[in-house]
Amino acid sequence: IQARAAALRIMDLRPETVYLGHFGGYSASDAFAETLLRTIDGCAAIVDEAAACGIEGDALRLFAQDRVEALTLEELRRCGLPTGDETRMWVDPD
Repeated sequence: IQARAAALRIMDLRPETVYLGHFGGYSASDAFAETLLRTIDGCAAIVDEAAACGIEGDALRLFAQDRVEALTLEELRRCGLPTGDETRMWVDPD
């Protein structure tokens, strides 16, 4: 997957800060790299699963939306952040 390869190439340069589109700068620590790669892998798995199901249209959108929300909430839990209703507004795929 190209996103994973690009992330690895960037991290191999050992930058102090990494800037992700639309998300600002992050300290380029090993923990950040692990989180980024885990998220890329999770999104790739969602794409692979959707392709294997052969769904389209609104069903595909809902399928992906549910899985991206679950992936995001799991990552929040890993970081020790709240995952209740007060957080869901930030996870809303809008």
